[in-house]
Amino acid sequence: FPVTIYIEASIKRALSYSPIVGLLGQRQVGKTTLLEKFTKDFVSLDRERYLLLAEHDPETFLQGRAEPFGIDEAQLSPRLYPALKEHGRIHKKPGQFLVTGSVRFTSRKVIRESLTGRIVSLEVLPFGIRESHQLALSDSIHSLSKIESLSQLERFAENSGQQVSRSMLEHFL
Repeated sequence: FPVTIYIEASIKRALSYSPIVGLLGQRQVGKTTLLEKFTKDFVSLDRERYLLLAEHDPETFLQGRAEPFGIDEAQLSPRLYPALKEHGRIHKKPGQFLVTGSVRFTSRKVIRESLTGRIVSLEVLPFGIRESHQLALSDSIHSLSKIESLSQLERFAENSGQQVSRSMLEHFL
């Protein structure tokens, strides 16, 4: 079953030039699945063992990991962020870390390090019907912006419902 196809190219591109790539999004949108796909090694800070190590000694936690190293739910360890910044400063190569979170890292007051200049953040959106059937994403917004008359709007409305069939919708639901 394809998961978040639309963002995979963006992740590859970001890993090619940024030392740290952040995947942000709501719960259950596929962040961990993407982490598994794009990293050689990853840990979840939902597991207390890893969280305690990341908080107690973040520098050691980051050392000697296969790259890109994935850290799921990174926002749970505020002390990790200065260590990520320093690691990125010393080791300037791209694609070192892929971190996920269900909140924007800078929105947490306890995280004082923004990683500006060292992280590219990508938002993982909820899975859609078109993705489940490996169809191109809709360009409806772009098409709507070009409508100049009522007759064009009526044609758009007539044609827009034909792209996803009832059986596709029922299968997805």
